[in-house]
Amino acid sequence: MSITAAMYSGVSGLMANAQGISVIGNNLANVNTIGFKSGRMLFSDMISATAQNNSQIGRGVQIQKVDNIYAQGAFENTEIVSDIALQGNSFFAFAAPNTTAGIATQDLAYLSRAGALRVNSSYNLINPDGYLALDAAGGKPILFPNTPVLAKDTITFGAVTAGQTVIIGDQTYTAGVAGATAAEVATHFVTNVPTGYTLADDGSGDTPPTLGFTLDAGTIDDLTVSGTGANAQQVQVAKENAGFFQKITAIDSQGVITYSDVNGDTYYYNGNGGAVLPATTINYATALANGAIAVINPTNPLGLVKVGGTLFKTSADSGVPTTAFTVGTNRANGSSEKMYSNSLEQSNVDMAAQFVKMILTQRAYSANSKTITTSDEMTQEVLNLKR
Repeated sequence: MSITAAMYSGVSGLMANAQGISVIGNNLANVNTIGFKSGRMLFSDMISATAQNNSQIGRGVQIQKVDNIYAQGAFENTEIVSDIALQGNSFFAFAAPNTTAGIATQDLAYLSRAGALRVNSSYNLINPDGYLALDAAGGKPILFPNTPVLAKDTITFGAVTAGQTVIIGDQTYTAGVAGATAAEVATHFVTNVPTGYTLADDGSGDTPPTLGFTLDAGTIDDLTVSGTGANAQQVQVAKENAGFFQKITAIDSQGVITYSDVNGDTYYYNGNGGAVLPATTINYATALANGAIAVINPTNPLGLVKVGGTLFKTSADSGVPTTAFTVGTNRANGSSEKMYSNSLEQSNVDMAAQFVKMILTQRAYSANSKTITTSDEMTQEVLNLKR
């Protein structure tokens, strides 16, 4: 081989190590980036030239691959409920901004470990760049209820015996010596409406009699029924904007969201378009099946492709299923995969390790430059053979 070949080997080393320092620089630049996964440069030798006696002489170095390191970063506590850190190997699933329909298959979603989520003006749960978080039941963008509705409890009036009382709000009815029928009790409250409420439905003539009341502006509490004859009575109250999203109050380990409405009552998120679901023990299973935050667990995360904004897209090598979202496969299980509210996953960049790599890369770059200058000096010696 010629001396010139040694120069080219040195050049290949310069180019490869220059790219290596770029990877290290990018890691250090993102040391404070939420959910960032560091990269590493893998080098490989070039094809070797054959010399005497089946010997081989290398032709230099090349970049083999830049791998992403998916080790979990440390968690940071925050003051925002919708900040979520994800324990385990899964990623949050997102759709592009302004998406309205569900994502047909899991491989079409954007993936990220950055769980700094917010509710935008359209009541979608989004990341800071406007990408929409998805639910596990169908891959639909999470959309909180935001249309005024009336939540009613059925109220049925029953008869009361002599001397018994029925108290609704600040109004009291006391039966005479002959007692009172259900209709008579209901009729009393038609003309004696509790303070803070408006009669919405006069069902005193129904069988059984029923009445509907609507909360006036500024009224927060539901009507209460008491009195000695109260067991026969129920009260129907129309509460305006019940379930209308106000703020997220909790997110549990399996991604079930609890939020409060404008009246201060709490509800579970029940999926995109689902009916409002009061946050009661019996309703939790429904919320878990319909409204949990979606995650995706690639079998080969090294096959994911960075697209910026701490987001990844899938590739044929990532092992993300080309099937639809399902609760069974796209929900955190609460044990090996957990969500932590009021937390964020930090970058997994190890600064000390990166500086060591920087020193080694710098020295390798210098050593390759020496190869070139030494080859140049040898060439000069050849030229000096003829004076």
